[in-house]
Amino acid sequence: MVSREGLEQANWQATSARGCQAL
Repeated sequence: MVSREGLEQANWQATSARGCQAL
């Protein structure tokens, strides 16, 4: 099973990566 924190961290990393590319 994947912990909720793991999913949130992965989602945050994906969002952060998009933010960096956007900037």
